[in-house]
Amino acid sequence: MYNNRNEFLNLINEMNLKIGCEIGVYKADYSLQILEKTNLDKLYLIDPWRHLDNYKDISNHNDDDFEKIFLDVYKKTDKFNDRVKIIRDSAENFNSNFSDSFFDFLYLDANHSYEESKKDIYMWYDKVRPGGVFSGHDYLNGSLPQGEFGVKQAIDEFVQEKNLKLQITGESEWKSWFIVKPVNIVMYCTGHYLQNSLNLIEKMNEYNENLIFYLYTLNFDYVSDIENLKVIKITDERIKTEKISFIYNYNNIKDINVLLTVLFKSQIIFDSIYNLGLSEAIYLDSDILPTGDITPIFKYFKEITNYPLIQDGQFHFVIKDGKGSPMTDDGFQEDLVIEYPLMKKLNVPFVNRVKYSNAAVMFYNKNCKDFISEYNSINKECYNLTYHEIQHIYPITDETTLNVLLWKYGYNNRIHFMMSQISNINDVINYYGKDYNNKMIFFHNVKLDLSNEILNYKMFELSINFDENRIYLITDIDFDRNLNINFYGDGKQLISTTSNIVKDILYWYEPSGDIKENDYINVKIYDNEKLIFVKNIKN
Repeated sequence: MYNNRNEFLNLINEMNLKIGCEIGVYKADYSLQILEKTNLDKLYLIDPWRHLDNYKDISNHNDDDFEKIFLDVYKKTDKFNDRVKIIRDSAENFNSNFSDSFFDFLYLDANHSYEESKKDIYMWYDKVRPGGVFSGHDYLNGSLPQGEFGVKQAIDEFVQEKNLKLQITGESEWKSWFIVKPVNIVMYCTGHYLQNSLNLIEKMNEYNENLIFYLYTLNFDYVSDIENLKVIKITDERIKTEKISFIYNYNNIKDINVLLTVLFKSQIIFDSIYNLGLSEAIYLDSDILPTGDITPIFKYFKEITNYPLIQDGQFHFVIKDGKGSPMTDDGFQEDLVIEYPLMKKLNVPFVNRVKYSNAAVMFYNKNCKDFISEYNSINKECYNLTYHEIQHIYPITDETTLNVLLWKYGYNNRIHFMMSQISNINDVINYYGKDYNNKMIFFHNVKLDLSNEILNYKMFELSINFDENRIYLITDIDFDRNLNINFYGDGKQLISTTSNIVKDILYWYEPSGDIKENDYINVKIYDNEKLIFVKNIKN
């Protein structure tokens, strides 16, 4: 817990938040604290700076006084140049100027009555991106000399309705409240890939808080005891999931049930918007695992328009079974690219085609409803086709549909490619060592047994010597670069230091306090500000 609202501002820097907003600025006393103590790139200050009728509050001055206050705010914030945008208007009037998920951080300190507080909370919550911070001042109720307050009732009702985690600062009065907005993660699997999906959830929960997982189970039941996992069984008798076949660790792509299962992805995304009613989400394939903290990709929620965001591809043309290149001895032949049959079917001009994109990770929101509905309708046609017809029209199954449909609408915005392709545990060790790239957010192609092997792999071995009051650390990864090593005892930081870590060298760390006094030791290791390792040790 943060002791006060100035200390709470540390959270903005810890989470690397960049675009903020304060609603209800008054004399800008807290605005200055925000600007001076945080690394926000931009802070929007919204206040009408005028007298409000029928509003009982000690700060509700007459218009002449508000004019002086406004001019003083302008002078006080002028030194921050482009970091500040002052908007003299009511929050309600200006709300529509911001798209959903526009802000990383928002602080409400406007009309404190119950009715107006409730209206502001509902009006502005969607303007904060998933993974961002939604917060405010004056967490209290009652009729006081300073005015009428109903903020506590309004926000308490809101978090109960939305099933959110509310946190409060520690002042004796005039407390602040805040919520780290959850990130919805949508997945689906057949029974064969259940463990893959659970491994992905477990690993992501290690690195990230405030995730909510929605796992669709295709044609099978599963009861979960994972607190932040919601399981939705979905049934389609046309897909014989029990007959899906494998070649080693890989799906047998000559099995029509495999193709139908992959094409079913659009139905999952459709259901998450239309039936679950999710406002925004990240879809993830089950054959991936995170390389560390995935927070850096939450910024992409801001970029969603009416079309989903998928990854920029690595190749302009996809080659499958030796086919797909339009380059021939006789020149360029567009009908040779593998997406051509679906492009022709949907009347997509070849000139619209851009580099092929990867759909293992997808960002989408409620504004994508029409696109998702069309995407799902196209994929549903596969049920009337033979295996060979599916291979002809959907050569890379569901991914073909997404690419062609985005080309149809000329939508070319993509997120950066973020997957490191692996085939064994040595690829994981090499990734963190000589092949490290912190833009790679996920390992890809992590199927079945390999998923279990990576989950159980110990990046660092840790031990505690209570007599020496030391914590020991060793790794078989040759990082050969500085890592930030942090140890916490029962939530309080014991050590924060930087060490050049190489393999097979035993490192020791000695905190100033007695390790035995802590019930738990928590270890967090960062590589270039990215969290790559978390471990909890019970004493």
